[in-house]
Amino acid sequence: MATTSSSTKVTLLKLQEDGSNWVMYKERIVNHLTSKELLCHFSGTARKPIEVEEKNGKVHKKGNATAMTDDEFESYLDSLDMYAQKEAQVHKILYDMLTKTVIPQFKEQPTAADSWKKLISIFKSKGDMTVMNTLKTCHYPSMATICVCISQHFWSCKNDSLKWNIHYLTNNFLHMFTHP
Repeated sequence: MATTSSSTKVTLLKLQEDGSNWVMYKERIVNHLTSKELLCHFSGTARKPIEVEEKNGKVHKKGNATAMTDDEFESYLDSLDMYAQKEAQVHKILYDMLTKTVIPQFKEQPTAADSWKKLISIFKSKGDMTVMNTLKTCHYPSMATICVCISQHFWSCKNDSLKWNIHYLTNNFLHMFTHP
């Protein structure tokens, strides 16, 4: 099932509960989040602004003895607000593309990046297994035919990450048949 994001009119793939479309979902969601300038929030490189504290009626950056000026404090509030908004954007996009039974498995994560990592840990192996099971059930006349089919797909693939996945899965698939 696909869902359309109201603000951008981009159709995103909803992740299946069994993870059968994980590989495609992951690629699309990463591209979408990157296009929204949210890469650092789901990759874990975004830094929350340094906390502030009040001392003697003045606002200071935590651990700093010098009080912030009004302009510095306003800038701090703007950066804190921007950070929170972007974290919320990533969470909203992730929640919108997941089923109601999947969300509770990762929703208590403190940051968007932690939510993304948890989602990867839940579905990575499910996506790999779906590809492996699909390959296993294909009826090819010989192993050579399977290898030719997979290698053609491998060399036509433009995405290096997907290329590596195809290579990895192909080796595991071949190992299953040569080492029963």
